Amino acid sequence: MERMFISQQELRYLRLLPLDAVHSLPRHCPCRNQSGQARRPPGQTGWIRTFSPAMPHPNHAKAAHSAAPSQSARRRAIHLVPPAPTHTPAPELRQLLVQWPSREALAGQIRVGAPVSSPRQVWSQYEEAPVEEVVPVLEEKERTTSYKPVFVTEITDELHFYVQDVETGTQLEKLMENMRSEIAGHPPVEGSYAPRRGDYCIAKFVDGEWYRARVEKVESPARVHIFYIDYGNKETLPSTRLGTLPPAFSTRILPAQAIEYKFAFIQVPQDDDARADAVDSVVRDIQNTQCLLNVEHLGPSCPHVTLQFADSKGDVGLGLVKEGLVMVEARKEKQFQKVITEYLNAQELAKTNRLNLWRYGDFRADDADEFGYSR
Repeated sequence: MERMFISQQELRYLRLLPLDAVHSLPRHCPCRNQSGQARRPPGQTGWIRTFSPAMPHPNHAKAAHSAAPSQSARRRAIHLVPPAPTHTPAPELRQLLVQWPSREALAGQIRVGAPVSSPRQVWSQYEEAPVEEVVPVLEEKERTTSYKPVFVTEITDELHFYVQDVETGTQLEKLMENMRSEIAGHPPVEGSYAPRRGDYCIAKFVDGEWYRARVEKVESPARVHIFYIDYGNKETLPSTRLGTLPPAFSTRILPAQAIEYKFAFIQVPQDDDARADAVDSVVRDIQNTQCLLNVEHLGPSCPHVTLQFADSKGDVGLGLVKEGLVMVEARKEKQFQKVITEYLNAQELAKTNRLNLWRYGDFRADDADEFGYSR
């Protein structure tokens, strides 16, 4: 019986190999003497895989003429013997385990008499590359301005506003014209529509025309809260003034055209009267007019933007600060520092002139927490 000494790690790996690869291990290795007989070198430990004489070893010359044993015969012919006290694993096999971690790759590399490099030779010329400390450099963003023309259709009580994109305005006009023509030819039966929250429908406005809408809340058939999706305004109507939206004019054909935005860099007054003054000023200045809009940053409910008058290119939000109707929202982003400084200078001028919010001086020192303001 021939023996080859292997380590515990080699044993675990050999259990995963095909038996053909096991019998193809090199005959001439440190675990054999010059005559090919098994030997136990000094300091050698580990399990011993033994080959029964009934099963010829592939390295024997006579094995080339013998019939290949069956799989079950090979299993019976391989035995494991407990390790001796000392054992050094064969470097050739260990090198193969390091270089070829998969069983298929290792099985393909093990051949009779195949030369195998020693691990010491492989790593003798290895030099570990020096580790360089990489300091991340944050790129400073610049404020980007890309103003687009919009038509302001609605101002809310929270000083948000809805706009329509001027570029798609002709599409909306054509859709509304075709929808009203179809409704005129086939008017909805009064009371036939049962509104449900979230449904898209048509609603008759006070001007007698039909508009696309969305049901926001249903209190009763006499009180249905709706939102005009192309204009941004809301209304409470009886269900008799509502109807089913024809599929040819749904939001799949043309998405809702009213888009909600909020002024960037300003803080809306928490006091109801002061906020109403600011809203009234914005309504007078920009509602139902064309303006230029630039998105500055995103917000939790809608994007924050700056708005300019189409003719003068004046900043609408900055004008509110100059009049003392709103306060500045300080932001720390570097790309906004230039515009924030301009806003803060306008606020200081409004405080000096005691305009609107500042008519009694700087109230924020004492009332900031109470009224929800921040410096």
